[in-house]
Amino acid sequence: MADGTIRDGAAGTAVTARVEIARTKNGPALLAVPLTIEASGENRYASNGALPIGALPPGDYLARALVAVEGHPGTRVVRTRRKAGQ
Repeated sequence: MADGTIRDGAAGTAVTARVEIARTKNGPALLAVPLTIEASGENRYASNGALPIGALPPGDYLARALVAVEGHPGTRVVRTRRKAGQ
Protein backbone atom coordinates (compact mmCIF):
# COMPACT_ATOMS: atom_id res chain seq x y z
CA MET A 1 0.00 0.00 0.00
CA ALA A 2 2.93 2.35 -0.50
CA ASP A 3 0.93 4.46 -2.96
CA GLY A 4 -2.24 4.45 -0.85
CA THR A 5 -3.93 1.72 -2.89
CA ILE A 6 -5.08 -1.62 -1.56
CA ARG A 7 -4.88 -4.20 -4.33
CA ASP A 8 -6.25 -7.69 -4.89
CA GLY A 9 -8.80 -7.51 -2.10
CA ALA A 10 -11.63 -10.01 -2.27
CA ALA A 11 -15.16 -8.59 -2.34
CA GLY A 12 -16.55 -8.33 1.18
CA THR A 13 -13.15 -8.28 2.88
CA ALA A 14 -13.26 -6.13 6.03
CA VAL A 15 -11.18 -2.95 5.90
CA THR A 16 -10.77 -0.72 8.94
CA ALA A 17 -9.21 2.71 9.19
CA ARG A 18 -8.59 5.31 11.87
CA VAL A 19 -6.65 8.51 12.31
CA GLU A 20 -4.72 9.46 15.42
CA ILE A 21 -2.92 12.51 16.77
CA ALA A 22 0.25 11.90 18.83
CA ARG A 23 3.34 13.80 19.95
CA THR A 24 5.79 11.17 18.66
CA LYS A 25 5.86 8.56 15.89
CA ASN A 26 5.37 5.60 18.21
CA GLY A 27 3.96 7.36 21.27
CA PRO A 28 0.44 6.97 22.62
CA ALA A 29 -2.43 8.54 20.70
CA LEU A 30 -3.79 11.74 22.25
CA LEU A 31 -6.89 11.46 20.09
CA ALA A 32 -8.16 8.72 17.78
CA VAL A 33 -11.26 8.48 15.60
CA PRO A 34 -12.46 5.80 13.21
CA LEU A 35 -12.64 6.73 9.53
CA THR A 36 -15.57 5.93 7.29
CA ILE A 37 -14.64 4.16 4.08
CA GLU A 38 -16.72 4.80 0.96
CA ALA A 39 -16.42 3.77 -2.68
CA SER A 40 -15.14 6.64 -4.81
CA GLY A 41 -15.02 4.95 -8.19
CA GLU A 42 -14.27 1.58 -9.69
CA ASN A 43 -11.88 -0.22 -7.32
CA ARG A 44 -11.24 3.03 -5.42
CA TYR A 45 -12.19 4.05 -1.92
CA ALA A 46 -11.90 7.19 0.17
CA SER A 47 -11.82 7.52 3.94
CA ASN A 48 -13.14 10.47 5.91
CA GLY A 49 -13.07 11.56 9.52
CA ALA A 50 -12.52 14.58 11.73
CA LEU A 51 -10.24 15.04 14.73
CA PRO A 52 -11.41 17.50 17.40
CA ILE A 53 -8.06 19.24 17.98
CA GLY A 54 -9.44 22.48 19.40
CA ALA A 55 -8.51 21.60 22.99
CA LEU A 56 -4.90 20.69 22.14
CA PRO A 57 -2.25 23.28 23.01
CA PRO A 58 -0.27 24.86 20.13
CA GLY A 59 2.66 22.80 18.90
CA ASP A 60 3.78 20.09 16.51
CA TYR A 61 1.82 16.84 16.33
CA LEU A 62 1.90 13.72 14.23
CA ALA A 63 -1.20 12.63 12.37
CA ARG A 64 -1.19 8.85 11.89
CA ALA A 65 -3.61 7.18 9.48
CA LEU A 66 -3.86 3.44 10.09
CA VAL A 67 -5.47 1.03 7.63
CA ALA A 68 -5.95 -2.71 8.07
CA VAL A 69 -7.35 -5.31 5.70
CA GLU A 70 -8.75 -8.47 7.25
CA GLY A 71 -6.12 -11.21 7.27
CA HIS A 72 -3.19 -8.90 6.48
CA PRO A 73 -0.85 -6.72 8.55
CA GLY A 74 -1.98 -3.11 8.86
CA THR A 75 -0.10 -0.12 7.53
CA ARG A 76 0.12 3.53 8.49
CA VAL A 77 0.98 6.90 7.03
CA VAL A 78 2.47 9.56 9.32
CA ARG A 79 2.56 13.31 8.70
CA THR A 80 3.65 16.19 10.93
CA ARG A 81 1.07 18.90 11.58
CA ARG A 82 1.47 22.19 13.43
CA LYS A 83 -1.26 23.77 15.49
CA ALA A 84 -0.61 27.49 15.65
CA GLY A 85 -1.09 29.55 18.80
CA GLN A 86 -3.98 31.95 19.26
